[in-house]
Amino acid sequence: MERDGMTFRQYLAAIGVALFSPISRLLPRGVLRIAGFSGWLSPLAALPFLLLEVCMVKRLVTVEGETLGLGEALERRLGRGPGKAVTALLTLWIVFYGGVMLRAGGERLLSTIYPSAHLGFFLPAILGLSVVFALGKLRTAGRCALVLMLFFTVVLALSCAVALPSLRWDYVWPPDFSRAGDIALGALPVMDVLSPWALLSFLRGRVSRDENCRNRAWRCMLFLAGLTVLLLLATIGDLGPALALRQQYPFFVMVKNLRLFDLLERFDAMVVGIWVITDYVLLGMLLLSSSAALQSLSGSRHRQVWVPPCAGGMLLAAFLVARNAFSFAAFSERIVPGVNLALVFVLLPVLSLIPPGKKLEKTEK
Repeated sequence: MERDGMTFRQYLAAIGVALFSPISRLLPRGVLRIAGFSGWLSPLAALPFLLLEVCMVKRLVTVEGETLGLGEALERRLGRGPGKAVTALLTLWIVFYGGVMLRAGGERLLSTIYPSAHLGFFLPAILGLSVVFALGKLRTAGRCALVLMLFFTVVLALSCAVALPSLRWDYVWPPDFSRAGDIALGALPVMDVLSPWALLSFLRGRVSRDENCRNRAWRCMLFLAGLTVLLLLATIGDLGPALALRQQYPFFVMVKNLRLFDLLERFDAMVVGIWVITDYVLLGMLLLSSSAALQSLSGSRHRQVWVPPCAGGMLLAAFLVARNAFSFAAFSERIVPGVNLALVFVLLPVLSLIPPGKKLEKTEK
């Protein structure tokens, strides 16, 4: 592993922490709207595609037995010119996607905690901390991700355990298999939320080699899918499908009313804290990946010099993507998922089937 690198375990922990925010923010309402109260089964329908994604990404970044960053792997497979063109396209999408996630984090804080505040304050503040995260060493980011993964897993498990006694099982059981088609369609938002980790593959060349990487990645994906099932069960079982569907952030509403033996209240404060922290990690990982991609494109020695331009692009996209919260919700729920699914489950698999060409010439003297 090079000096600016992380272990594969740290890499998976960073992915898990980064994806928790969109899982809890988007999936309860998104899956309910498509599949109804049986939507808690949709993550299981999405799981085979997510496991295949793991295999696809491993094949894509492995060239002649060597694990490379996505940028270098694309140049090996497509040639220097086409490889750089695809890398530039994916980098633009990562920066734009980061802007959408940044705007989503700001909108969520406005609607749940600070309704009288302004996006002009939250967006630079959130992004600024993510820039600090991305300017540091990858090994430092990886160590922080391991600690945060343990913290948010404990808090989430505690929240679900406290919610368990108040669940109405008739809200979720038995599943309505007459809507099997809708349950299958509910896998699409799950795939959309859990698949962007493939865009972080520009960092794979900086992750230490692990002979068991595919099985470790499969276990990580199984964990995230199981986490999503529990989150959906807790939310639907506590609020009921009708009430949950009327909420903008149903998981937050469910957690907000939890109490532990009248001793520990306001779980919502912990959940908001986790949301904000995972927003930082998600944006930080997108900044790390996009800066690594630009380093590959430019051939520069230092990744950190590309972090500020990527952050500027994300901030610009966050402000310009929509005029208000309503138009942003429509855009982020329709356009962004379609493009993301097309890139991850159409473009990248096709590229992974292209055999590598001749080796790149070494640029280091």
